[in-house]
Amino acid sequence: MEKIAAFTMGDSNDISTWSNVPFLFLKALQDNDKNLEICRKNIRVEDSNITVKYLQKIFNKMLKMIGHGGVFSFKRTKIYEMLVRKSMKKFVKENEKLDLLISFDFSSSIADKTDIKTLLFCDWTIEYYIKVMHKREPDFLERLAIKRQDFAVRNADYVVTLFPNVYDYMKKSYGNVYYLGNVINSLRKPLDMTREEGKLLTKKRYENKHLLFIGIKPYKSAAESLIKAIYNINSQGKEKYYLDIIGMEEDEFTEYDFLKCYGYLDKGNDEQQEIYYKLINGAKFIVNTAENWVGAPSIIEAMSFGVPIIVTPNPDIEKTFGKNIECGFYTLGNDVSYVYECIEKMSGCSVDEYSKMSINAQEMVKEYSWDSYICKIKDLIK
Repeated sequence: MEKIAAFTMGDSNDISTWSNVPFLFLKALQDNDKNLEICRKNIRVEDSNITVKYLQKIFNKMLKMIGHGGVFSFKRTKIYEMLVRKSMKKFVKENEKLDLLISFDFSSSIADKTDIKTLLFCDWTIEYYIKVMHKREPDFLERLAIKRQDFAVRNADYVVTLFPNVYDYMKKSYGNVYYLGNVINSLRKPLDMTREEGKLLTKKRYENKHLLFIGIKPYKSAAESLIKAIYNINSQGKEKYYLDIIGMEEDEFTEYDFLKCYGYLDKGNDEQQEIYYKLINGAKFIVNTAENWVGAPSIIEAMSFGVPIIVTPNPDIEKTFGKNIECGFYTLGNDVSYVYECIEKMSGCSVDEYSKMSINAQEMVKEYSWDSYICKIKDLIK
């Protein structure tokens, strides 16, 4: 390949765009081939069109007024998708001799209008999000959006998902879907847990009492179970644990002296990025026991820093790490008693046992580098 086009909902040079995935993907791709020309296009139409921005605001407000609580929004309308396609077609016309089109969205594609190979790279489809994650049937408006996305996926040459369970779901309907493994979505290089500095950090983590939870509102029930479990343990007076939550605000929970919430931390902001990685490096364990929503990227990133895990073995996690793990503990579910039991096990670990879990956590994800992932992408599209 000599020249490609990359389409993103937002600026792909901005770390904040889609949790830094496009930024890290394209950086690794450029590092892999210094001579490759990457033509970037922000297809978030409202960023350059104030009329669209105004219409989006009005439309979404109307949806809210009529009580539509689904995933459908102005961005899922046919009008918006037509504007996106128009923007993509114009950009391709302006940039000649392109070898590949990459879209970081399963709905945004012009594969049916070009002979240039097309790769769609994303996490999950609208249908999967509704039927599997939310365990419900899509409504009329959502079905229209699903139909349009289905067309985009079917016409693409390559469709790559970040999650194994999404792949299993999609491959039942499509023959062009691929899963290439996980990738560590991190902006910083962690210490090696087997070297002296890493060993010192492991000992420091072992002695502290801070647990870390990363997740947004759909994970709230898991956060609440963890809060209750910590409250029950602290109430016994033997030892006191603290909980740091990234992704939600304190006013979403009952106030406790052991709880601190940081809201969303933007890695594109230097100060917030510093807080984010300080919390990861200071966490004794990262915990997320949501049964349908476990945030694999944040779990894997924390593991790369040698942080042991407490998670529910949902399909994605189990397919990635197996039925038994040596880098932490699986819970039987999101019930408070199960979470409590895992924290008790954690409390009973010796420093040597904890150190082994820390080293194992890092070892289990060491192959998930962006460099390795890009090599797999290039092998796929040869």
